[in-house]
Amino acid sequence: MKRSLKKIIPFFLFVYIISLMTGCGSKADVTRAQKLTADFSGGWSAVESSNYIKADEIFSTIIATEQDPAVINEAYAGLAFISLSNPEGTRLVNGNYVNNIVAAQLYLEKIYFYSYETIFEPVYSTKINNSDARAMLAMTYQLTGNTERFNSNLNIAKVYSGRDIDSEHMLQSLDELLNGI
Repeated sequence: MKRSLKKIIPFFLFVYIISLMTGCGSKADVTRAQKLTADFSGGWSAVESSNYIKADEIFSTIIATEQDPAVINEAYAGLAFISLSNPEGTRLVNGNYVNNIVAAQLYLEKIYFYSYETIFEPVYSTKINNSDARAMLAMTYQLTGNTERFNSNLNIAKVYSGRDIDSEHMLQSLDELLNGI
């Protein structure tokens, strides 16, 4: 028994040292969470100061480097917001230049997978919630002339807003969100 214990202790000590050196465990997770929190904060700070190019770079980098779908969706919401903040511009999406309204719609549909049942739950930012994202998606459909999808998404946005408000007030609130962040 003593003999096998002498062999096991160095093995466990070796594994422990390797795990400390490689960052395994909660410290690496905390560092990742802190980095993402800082990245999203930087992205939204850039949006607030109308530095859309910097915000775009930050959100696009998150999408390119992350593997967690929830984090990627949160960055897509940021790109959609940027697109709607400059509706006259164009963006490169999926290899094609499209106007920013269509770009915002494509980003938001990546979050919702063209489903009315999907719920957007941001983790690192409180700037856009499920109701806001649905209202933005509704707005893109209104601006592209798809009344059916506009009404469906606006009704979902109203449900998740937690308030009893009419469509005109919801769109007015969305316009304030886009112009006043």
